[in-house]
Amino acid sequence: MSSRCTVILGWLSDVTGRERLSATAPGRWLTWDGVRALRGAGMEIGGHTVTHPVLATLTVEQQRTEIAGSLERLRAELGDVIDTFSYPVGARTSFDAHTRTLLDELGVRRAFSFYGGVNRGAVDRHDVRRAGVFRAHTPEIVAAMAAVPAVLASPRRHA
Repeated sequence: MSSRCTVILGWLSDVTGRERLSATAPGRWLTWDGVRALRGAGMEIGGHTVTHPVLATLTVEQQRTEIAGSLERLRAELGDVIDTFSYPVGARTSFDAHTRTLLDELGVRRAFSFYGGVNRGAVDRHDVRRAGVFRAHTPEIVAAMAAVPAVLASPRRHA
């Protein structure tokens, strides 16, 4: 890692008040066995790119490399169909028409944004909106948001 990256990561740690983890911090990162356990328990696992870029800022081939690499790795590790995707950052400007075309080519049936809103009527399968749950929310809000999928229906049935 370059010294510039080290400086930036140190600064981020300072301003966020969070410790800086090493890439090998034991017990702090989800392992592939952990991902398999989540999948086995019914959680949907989807792609999210290889290096977390804002896709719309990349060339079509760079987007393809990021999306395909993520999906291929998940498919290989889980030995299963991976056909959902979540855009890094998730803003309206994070993905574009090229991204949508690539997702179709790579077998993605649903892609999730993260700029808020509600999915009503005919849902854009390349822009399924999600609601965030954050530490700043009250325990009641966190519990209510966590219960929504079970209350409304199976997430896999509608994803």
